[in-house]
Amino acid sequence: MEKNSHSKIISFLLLLTGVVQCGLTSTGPVLLKENFGARAFGMGDAYVALGRDAFGMQYNPALLSYVPGSTISALYSGGVADNYSGYIGFVSASKYDIAYGKTKGLAFGFNISTLQGGNMEINNNDGTTNTVNSESDILLSVSAAVSLSNPLSVGITGKYFSSTLVGKYSGSALAADAGLIYDLSNIILPDLMLGISLQNIGTKLKYISAEEPLPMTLRVGLGHKCVLEDRSVLSTGVEVDNIIGERAFFNFGVEYFFQDSLFLRAGYKAGYDLGGLTLGLGFKYDSLQIDYGMGFLGEFNGSYGKISLSYYFDSFEQSYSRKTKVTPKRILR
Repeated sequence: MEKNSHSKIISFLLLLTGVVQCGLTSTGPVLLKENFGARAFGMGDAYVALGRDAFGMQYNPALLSYVPGSTISALYSGGVADNYSGYIGFVSASKYDIAYGKTKGLAFGFNISTLQGGNMEINNNDGTTNTVNSESDILLSVSAAVSLSNPLSVGITGKYFSSTLVGKYSGSALAADAGLIYDLSNIILPDLMLGISLQNIGTKLKYISAEEPLPMTLRVGLGHKCVLEDRSVLSTGVEVDNIIGERAFFNFGVEYFFQDSLFLRAGYKAGYDLGGLTLGLGFKYDSLQIDYGMGFLGEFNGSYGKISLSYYFDSFEQSYSRKTKVTPKRILR
């Protein structure tokens, strides 16, 4: 019996090697390291203090307090091989106060995301070969945020993660995220936000008898929005992410929103397997917004992209002139 168990573990480890060779950057909880949002991607994923949409809660649950009304968003992302990922999220922020600049009371959100790895061939003992999906992950998340004071909002997320490797070995785990947003307007600069979140605090992911810890990640960043005289908006973000026990990443991004409909974005991601320059484009018409983000491999040796669609159930002005530094209003979105 013990020999059979050891044989299964050895076979499992060999299959994990095949998963890595199939194009995924790591094994196990890959989806928990995935960043979603085409807008965020175009800005180099510097989103922990800027993400005021249905993708923001994946970076920092406290951002739910700043989503301007209820919204739903969906994303599709093609990988560098034949793998792909998807995301759909909804935010309920019915008590959003345009003068207060965020939701009064609780804001809620939930999302479902998935990652499907590329196909790989398995050589059986009888000499036959069959093709299987190298990895299939799904993540269910429920988030809530509350404004504790004018400058401070906090949020929390509960997660259920399930992963299946080569269509045969399955594991699951429970996790939580916690985050905060602090408005530095009265301390340093108007509309300067500090965002901090700690993600993937939870149980280990277990395949057969092999256990793997979740990628606990600390995100810290600043985000700033500036309304120009022509009502266009310039947003900038800087962020440092650290996967505890592994490595740190640096993210920087800018966005220029003008003519009340068009977004131009650029960013840079340092320390990632697929890092470097990112570019993005967005278009908003009434309550509908479409975004596209593109990243480059190495010295422009190919590219990969993400596309998302968002619908805003509530209509608020995207930007307006700031007359003084003490006005309580906030720039939306």
